[in-house]
Amino acid sequence: MFQTTQDRVKDSYVFSFLANYEIPSFQHDRVSHINIWVMDDIGGQDIDSCGKGSTADLEAILKSKNISYSCTDNYRPIRTLQCVDFPADSECSTNNSSLLGSLWIAIILPLQVLILSY
Repeated sequence: MFQTTQDRVKDSYVFSFLANYEIPSFQHDRVSHINIWVMDDIGGQDIDSCGKGSTADLEAILKSKNISYSCTDNYRPIRTLQCVDFPADSECSTNNSSLLGSLWIAIILPLQVLILSY
């Protein structure tokens, strides 16, 4: 018989510090929603996604505890930060006719990262 992720989470121990210690310790009156951002390496394989693998396990745990959540694969603002290291990659290209977009990735974004790192 096929076992769902929710059944697996209920029936077995999921080795995860977040799942076993952090989530049970949440103050539910202060945590109203969790945003999950699943990010793949630029140019890398799609190792995990919303609803698959360990992310599905996390989603099942949150559902079992009645914690509201949303999941986004390759959230664009975070992808833009990854593009600082790989500006020539096709995943990082903006509209080629947009000089402003190219200026953003090439100059403004690295300056913001530099400022935020201090």
